[in-house]
Order: sequence, then structure tokens, then C-alpha cells
Amino acid sequence: MKRKEVFCSSLVRGFMVCVVLICISSMFSAAYGLDPCYPGSALDNAPPLTMPKKEKWLNPFNALLAVDTPYHMAHDIVSAPGAAQTMVGKFDYGAAAHKDLEYERVHAYIYGTGMTAWKYLGVYKTNRDGKIFVNITGKPVGQYMVKMVVAGDLTTTYGLLTVVAPGRKAVVFDIDATLTINDFEIAFDYLNVKNADEIYFSQNTVNLYRDMGYQVIYLTARPYWVCKDTREWLKIKGYWDSNTHFCMSNEEALFQTEQYKTNYLLYLKNTVGMQLFRAYGNATTDIAAYENAGIPKSQTFILGTHAGSDGTMPIYGDYEDHYNWLEDTLICGY
Repeated sequence: MKRKEVFCSSLVRGFMVCVVLICISSMFSAAYGLDPCYPGSALDNAPPLTMPKKEKWLNPFNALLAVDTPYHMAHDIVSAPGAAQTMVGKFDYGAAAHKDLEYERVHAYIYGTGMTAWKYLGVYKTNRDGKIFVNITGKPVGQYMVKMVVAGDLTTTYGLLTVVAPGRKAVVFDIDATLTINDFEIAFDYLNVKNADEIYFSQNTVNLYRDMGYQVIYLTARPYWVCKDTREWLKIKGYWDSNTHFCMSNEEALFQTEQYKTNYLLYLKNTVGMQLFRAYGNATTDIAAYENAGIPKSQTFILGTHAGSDGTMPIYGDYEDHYNWLEDTLICGY
């Protein structure tokens, strides 16, 4: 009997020691940024959208246009809580011509935080530029998706609406030559020659920030008409599908990159109230825009030929060493 009591007592003590060690391990991991703290998003398990019935084209000639590949897109939005927003959708067909879909009906729906089903936002008619403007009432903090469906052929696109609390920490990533291996990869990707190559461990780095609770923002000088290819590339390569900001015009993309990026970062900082925690890029325009927005050089990481320029933090080659450093130092972003 005594032997059995001693044995049971030893088991209890052993169990308690294990519990204590697990607690200490958890505290250590949290303190050193090793424990993911991403709370999840309503969009992680969004229900399927019940599609509307296909309608006749308002302009019969658009049926011929729609034989080509759709390149529809919607501009993502980052917003402060309760602020009414307007999401712009753009509809066109053809990789070469990008012929606008003019004066046709498009249905819009929204789903996200606190919702159990897709909500119908209404039907909109495209203008002469193939655009619609979807009004969204002020939403509470959370993640939302706005899906748009062309009535004539049921082709779709979507935009992300992220509503953030004041002080939300954001990490900004350029795409070309920052996530892709060079600035020319976009051409290969767009022409369907091959999928653009990513810099080694860049995907791991982006997703680590997400897992650690930071808001990832892709800020690219790519024009809006490569949105479809960009979203597909990010998905194929395993990057988190997060808010992506594209140039509204070719002029912005080619000649006004620094100002375009500066303006958007200042919007995030001053209007939305985000904390621009860290930024990644490769070009002098990236360095200047990040500085203009008040991001410290100690939190500005630059790759390529300008790595370390103007007091920035260099990343040489690929992201593997940087990722390992992040694993040892990054704490929860919430």
C-alpha cells in the first residue's frame, strides 16, 4: 500500500513539474517573440457566395468583349473605425487591350468580422472608364471582403477592407525587387512566361509578421491593371493575402513613385492612425518615401544595390538570416 502511495505521489509531482515547465516555456516564448499571436480573421473561413443569376448584357457588343480574359480589380481600403468608405472597382478584358467594360451592371456584396453571411450592397453600373464606386457604411475594427460580380457573365473580383484601431502596428513591403528577385520579374509574370521568382525566405518573413500580429501592407508602384496577376502570384507563392495598394494611373507608376508612396503612408499614419512600425524596399524612392512618412532608418530595411544606403538597415542576398533574427527578437504586434 505504501509503495503504491509513493508511486502515485511521484506521478502527481511529475505532472506538476511538467505543467510548471510548460508555463515557463510559454512565458519565455511570448517574451522572445516565438509564440504566434495572430488572432485569426473572419475571412479565414468565409462562406461561399451565392451567385446572382446571369443577366443579359445591357450592351450586346459587350458579350464579344467578355470572350477575352477578365482583368477586373478593386482597390483595397484601410480605414479607421466608423469611417464611411467608397471602394472603387475597375472592370476590363484582355491582357493587351484592357478594354473597359462600359455601362454594365455589377452586383456588390460584403462579408467580414461579426457577420454570419454575405450582405448585398446593391447593384452598380460601370461608367465610361469601366469603374463602379461602392459605398460602405462605417464598420467596426475587423477584416472585410467586398466581392463584385459582373451581371452579364458572372466574372468576379474582390477588394479587402481592413478597419484598424488607433495605433495598430503596420509593416510595409514593396513587391518588385523586394519580394521578387528583380524589377523585371513582373514582365515575365504578366506575359505568362513563368511565375515571378521570389527572394528566398521573403514569404516566411511576411507571414511571420502576420503570425506575430502585425498588419502587413503591400505598397507597390505597380499600376492597377496588374492587380489580378499580383494577387494570383502572392497566393501561388504562399504570401498572406493582405491589403495591397496599387497606383491609380500609369503616370503615378512611372513618374511619381516617391510622392505616391509618401501620400499613402501619410494617409495611413495621419488619417487612419496607424503606427508605421517597419518598412522594406529596394529603391531610392522607397527610402525617401519611408523617411517622408517618419519611419526611422533603424526600422527601414533595404535590399539590392541600395542596401544600407542613407543610414538604412541592409539585407544582403536573401531573407534567411533576417528571418532568423526576427524569430529571436520579434514580439507580439498587438
